[in-house]
Order: sequence, then C-alpha cells, then structure tokens
Amino acid sequence: METREERAQHYRDEARKYSELASCGQLDITNFARKRIAEQYARIADDLERRENLTQMMVALLPRRA
Repeated sequence: METREERAQHYRDEARKYSELASCGQLDITNFARKRIAEQYARIADDLERRENLTQMMVALLPRRA
C-alpha cells in the first residue's frame, strides 16, 4: 500500500500533467475542465501531505514506553 507521501506525489504529478494539457491548445471548455482537475489534484496532494505531517507530529508527542 502506498504511503501518504507517495500518494501526494502521484496527485502532484497528475496535477502537473493536467495543467500542461490545459495550457496548450485552444481555449475551450476542455481546457477549463483540465485546469479545474489540476487544481483539485493539487489540493488533494496538499491535504495528504498536511495529514501526514499532523500524524507525525502526534506520534512525536505521544509518551514513549520505557
């Protein structure tokens, strides 16, 4: 199973791909949709990364057993 970091990177790669597709070509509804998809993938990646950081912070705050 992929880690959150790997999934975040996957979504960033997809966001980059859709952003490139949206920037080339004619201005039409498909480019608008691709841009929105790229933005959504970027938000998902940011959310996954934020959750991973929060999880790591919570684990670091847990008392350690001796």
